[in-house]
Amino acid sequence: MDLSIITVNYNTGEHLRTCLRSLLDQTIISYEIIVIDNASTDQSLTCTQNIVDNGKIKWIKNDKNVGFSKANNQAFSLSQGRLIYFINPDAKLLTPKGLSLMIQHMDQHPTVGILGTTLIESGKNIPPKYRYPGEQYIIKPLHSLVGDIAWVIGASLMIRRSIFESLHGFDEQFFLYGEETDLCLRTRQLGFSIAHLESVVVEHIGGASESNTLAFDYYKRKQQALYLFYQKHYHSEDIQRLQRRDRFKAWWRLKTLALKEKLNLKTDDDFDKLQRYRAIADVCKE
Repeated sequence: MDLSIITVNYNTGEHLRTCLRSLLDQTIISYEIIVIDNASTDQSLTCTQNIVDNGKIKWIKNDKNVGFSKANNQAFSLSQGRLIYFINPDAKLLTPKGLSLMIQHMDQHPTVGILGTTLIESGKNIPPKYRYPGEQYIIKPLHSLVGDIAWVIGASLMIRRSIFESLHGFDEQFFLYGEETDLCLRTRQLGFSIAHLESVVVEHIGGASESNTLAFDYYKRKQQALYLFYQKHYHSEDIQRLQRRDRFKAWWRLKTLALKEKLNLKTDDDFDKLQRYRAIADVCKE
């Protein structure tokens, strides 16, 4: 089998239906779709029952939310494809035969380990990343890595089965956020490059599964994932430097926001900023 398509769903039923339809409209040689539901409470599977999949979709429902990384690994253990395509349930393929183009690119470029696509969020193109988080501030550089692209967004990501197996999948310490950055770095450490196929376009809503999450909890989870990445891949001196920088920035921003409130200069965005920098300060303390 050429391709296993994996998507992890959590309370994104309506978006999942659109995602699956875009996948079933694709024309490729042979494929399967594996949907892992992480104990959704929004009747996600009911929303998708009317999709005619011709037996191509495997449905797995977890009795608890095991996290994004672990659920993807769980689906991978049931997959058969020589290539694996991870797509978020709030994303949809816009390019006809897009998956065929991705498979063709991987077959023609054997040194590419992970392939990303053009990703559109809120009408904006989200480009691949050429540096890792905080990398511009570290003194001790990462080891020499293959290729120019550092990482691509995991909402639309294809990887070779052999590489995913060698890496033992996503690091399950990452419950949500940061897992694709870590996967891309470890793939480059194996000697494979990260590529970006501009001709394949995926539209991504982003954060649909977190729509009911409090802003503070959302930002804290992202910051915790960031520090986990630092701890795995950066030297202790660099981590301390980054932590001091984050702590000072959070302190300064919180002081500025408090002054704006005192002067009645608050804007609509200030509440979100307040939660973000409170979360950063909290994680720095931890």
